Amino acid sequence: MRAKDARNPLESVSEPKVARRERLLAGGEVGALMQALAAAERDLADHPQCVAAIRAAILTGARISELLTLRWQDIRRDEMELHLLDTKTGFSRRPISAAALAVLDGVERMPGVEFVFRAIKAPTAPLPYSTAEKAFRRIAKSAGVERCTLHTIRHWFATMTANSVSNARVGMALTGHKSHAT
Repeated sequence: MRAKDARNPLESVSEPKVARRERLLAGGEVGALMQALAAAERDLADHPQCVAAIRAAILTGARISELLTLRWQDIRRDEMELHLLDTKTGFSRRPISAAALAVLDGVERMPGVEFVFRAIKAPTAPLPYSTAEKAFRRIAKSAGVERCTLHTIRHWFATMTANSVSNARVGMALTGHKSHAT
């Protein structure tokens, strides 16, 4: 519809720069986050449920949505596993460390509440993602860690796992991935 000799109307328009979504944490940043978590716990700057959920995310590499809907009966202490019924890829059995189990055991249990990380205002409901995310933003800011989300922690965990295990199946089991490519 345009004449062949007509100039491109977008010739002088520059393409907007899109920020890369993938971000990996450096070792010092993870240490700073752990120190900020300890300070938030000590100073009661954030609710203990939020601090414990973030700490569990760092130690397990689980998606935050998987942790926020974690039920007490899904923790298999004798097997050192989490049995996650509803993940992105379906049912998943995830091995966990003694440190992760200690974090989960440290969460105050309320009679009649099935969720490990319960909502602050409605204790029978799971902790909302927005509450955990806001707490994480405050903690990351106090740690001096920029451009970091709760999912960045999972990327860091998956990368560290892939770099430290010789068998890809072990990494897949820890992260809940179903394929080698992921």
